[in-house]
Amino acid sequence: MRVTYPDYYETFHCIGSACKDNCCIGWEIDVDPVSAARYQAADAELGQRLREGIQWDDPPYFKRKEKERCCFLNEQNLCDIQCALGEEGLCEICRQHPRFHEWFGDYKESGLGLCCEAVGALLFSREEPVSFVQADIPEPPDEDEPDKRLLQAVLRIRETAFGIAQDRGLPMGIRLCLLMELAQASQFCLDRENMKCLDQVCSQFSLIQCRREMGGIVRLEEGSALEETWRDMLRFLRHQTPLESSWPERIRRLEENVSRLLSQARDFSNILKGRIQEVEHLAVYFLYRYLLKAAYDGDVLSKIGFAVTSCLTVGLMAVERWQETGDFTMEDHIQLAKDYSKQVEYDLDNVTGLMEAMWCEPWADVSHLTGMCISLFPPDKEKGC
Repeated sequence: MRVTYPDYYETFHCIGSACKDNCCIGWEIDVDPVSAARYQAADAELGQRLREGIQWDDPPYFKRKEKERCCFLNEQNLCDIQCALGEEGLCEICRQHPRFHEWFGDYKESGLGLCCEAVGALLFSREEPVSFVQADIPEPPDEDEPDKRLLQAVLRIRETAFGIAQDRGLPMGIRLCLLMELAQASQFCLDRENMKCLDQVCSQFSLIQCRREMGGIVRLEEGSALEETWRDMLRFLRHQTPLESSWPERIRRLEENVSRLLSQARDFSNILKGRIQEVEHLAVYFLYRYLLKAAYDGDVLSKIGFAVTSCLTVGLMAVERWQETGDFTMEDHIQLAKDYSKQVEYDLDNVTGLMEAMWCEPWADVSHLTGMCISLFPPDKEKGC
């Protein structure tokens, strides 16, 4: 099997007790069948603790104690199971987190989720563009295989999207706008199963001069209509299922203050000067994690729209953080991206709902999303990076 992963993937390691937001706190951690059987058969004192510390539902999961802590998380914020049995003694989800994997027949992709602050540090601390590594691994193909022609088409679209997102000769707002234009044009071709048309679209968006020309004609939607579009998007996010009870209130504050926040976007762009690659890395992360799923349903519009909407939401949260504190550090960015990832990405209903919104919510129309991109990342104050 062929596998692809980001170039920083193999450098990740858990920072354990140094983590500010431990993944063993606040999460319901399911136990896979193989691990459950092993824990059922464990002997001695730890075996008894394991059997008592698991809620034997379908699926079984670890019980939580005060402050939503996993019952095996000790006072040093270390896992008693790992301390006693080593990493191989962990259940599948604990051993893999925050890694994620996607299978496409004889092709696999792996990555690291942004809900982990150590991953955010790896991603945002780098100045160079993210690249991807490929290797052959001794793993059998997955039985659920997409149409190979569609898979190759979506891979081509994603490679084009990476090129746009990482084009540092363009302002970030323009890059996000062009991603939405690519999504719309590519979807038009896929809907008609016109691969020749798709080749032409990808070729056009891959040419640097064409991107410059397309970026030069983007127009900003003005005034109250744009602000209302932002509020509609935030209202949609606020009504999704929260992992933490404080999340809807955080989104409500953005909704309430959107006019003031957008009025400061130009000044905030100066704060990010020299660090705009952090937004670029965020866009590439979402494109990598979600766009290839379109190989199964042919829907690239919703995946690219999800990526752009995610960048917009984290970006507006960043403006708010800067206004509240008078500063915006890389650590702030890592924290906000982690919060968003945790609340949205790690609830499948939230991800699905946001993707479906790209087809039916007025605020998700390409013209509205591009307007929001330019309002948050104004191009006349940014010269690329």
